[in-house]
Amino acid sequence: MNARALLLGMACAGAAASGCAAREQLLGDLKRASSSHHLPRVVACYERAFEAAGFKGEYDAVVSLTVAADTGAIRDAKVESMTTTGGEPAAELGKCVEAALNGSSLAAGGMRPAQDVRVVGMRVAFRDASEEARKDAAEAESNVLIGPRSDRCSGLYGYQPPRAAAEIFKELDDARGKASQAGKGDPDGAARALQRAYDLALELRERIALDAKQGDLPAESKKRLADLQKTNDKTAREIGAQIGCQPPGS
Repeated sequence: MNARALLLGMACAGAAASGCAAREQLLGDLKRASSSHHLPRVVACYERAFEAAGFKGEYDAVVSLTVAADTGAIRDAKVESMTTTGGEPAAELGKCVEAALNGSSLAAGGMRPAQDVRVVGMRVAFRDASEEARKDAAEAESNVLIGPRSDRCSGLYGYQPPRAAAEIFKELDDARGKASQAGKGDPDGAARALQRAYDLALELRERIALDAKQGDLPAESKKRLADLQKTNDKTAREIGAQIGCQPPGS
């Protein structure tokens, strides 16, 4: 999901416009808070649709919703239209996205307005990770989650550019823990968590490789990064074996 959102209309529910925060500030808050990272349920809808379509398909949605005061919870979300980039309707994906939005919150992204905010005509683009899509997303905002990619063994999702290693390490541990907890009792949940862990291991590999390219690194730091890369490559291969993938370049 491309996290860029264009707000075409906004009004504050139950309050005079003069009592609302500045429109531009609300626009900025909405853009930051509605990233894919903060809307995992919406991302999951696209992931399922993309897989069902044989790892093909891009979509455009126009949605309206209300961001609740103080909590940032989304309610009254409605997908006004959901179409493929070719113009064909995508009703089932629209239903999933609508339900996902109504079960989500923008609080984690820092949007907790003092009053209810009604968002009208927000456009959300669901794009694969083609070179052009990655370039557009990278130019629009750093660390934008995009995907899915055409080949799940290359990682369904990735950040451009890769995030800080410490953040990736934490998410990788969490994903592996979720996969272990799900186990045989929730095979679908375990599969999703393993795919996520695999994606994170590939992202970490990119991050380490970028860090290692710094020309002024002391010898000790270079060795530490090389050792870390070996360990992470082993992790990627182990997780890959569980989901039937061999990491690219292995």
